[in-house]
Amino acid sequence: MVRRRHGKVGPRRGQAYIEYLIVTSVVVAALTVGIPGPKDPSAVGHLLNAIKRVYSGYSYGISLAELPDSNEIDDGSNP
Repeated sequence: MVRRRHGKVGPRRGQAYIEYLIVTSVVVAALTVGIPGPKDPSAVGHLLNAIKRVYSGYSYGISLAELPDSNEIDDGSNP
């Protein structure tokens, strides 16, 4: 026969969930709240600005590139 212990098990049951919720909330708040100062974006804002800069450089480079004509491609067959 299995004996069950009666004690204070109830309040500790959801403790891990609450700890996870608090830690996750703090991390999300730290990433989304801006850095103190004028016009300083949050960490997410810095990431989005970096992606925009890289993509604008990439799209500019693609717009300048000239695609070769299929007749101009040297496949090595002509000496």
